[in-house]
Amino acid sequence: MAKAEPDRCTRTAASRFGFGSTGSSDAGFAASARTPRQSVSSDVRCKMIALADIISTELGEPAGRDLQERLLQAMFMIERYRGIDAGWRDTVAQVADADVSEEAITRLADSLRVFIRLQKQHPDVGSAIWALGKLRAPEDRAIYEDVLAEGSGYSTFARNQSMVALEDARA
Repeated sequence: MAKAEPDRCTRTAASRFGFGSTGSSDAGFAASARTPRQSVSSDVRCKMIALADIISTELGEPAGRDLQERLLQAMFMIERYRGIDAGWRDTVAQVADADVSEEAITRLADSLRVFIRLQKQHPDVGSAIWALGKLRAPEDRAIYEDVLAEGSGYSTFARNQSMVALEDARA
């Protein structure tokens, strides 16, 4: 199955946030007939939506990746979405440009949930639980309980993060 060509928004954001180059050309985009207002609006949306998509992409292809920085970004995005300013401006500058709309955070949370369920042996799964736990969503209790279940196969760190996240989801 061939991968879909990333759009200009994804290509631009990927380079801005250090995700790498996709090698695609912007020639078709430059030829489009958009008004200046549409261009500015679209460019702002591109800039805003990219980080959640980049993190989701990396969570979907985790083999051999150190995801700590992306999971830190995800956690701060979720806290920003919840209206918490825990110093992310000084720690993770990209979060200031990130889209933290309900749509973006829903996509991000869904990617974290899939990663947690499918990558129980990945060294960063505990950090993914930590990031998702910041959402404090009651619907995630089942995930945390599954991680805590006897014989679940998750690491001690993942289990500890699940205990904290479960408490936070109950609060």
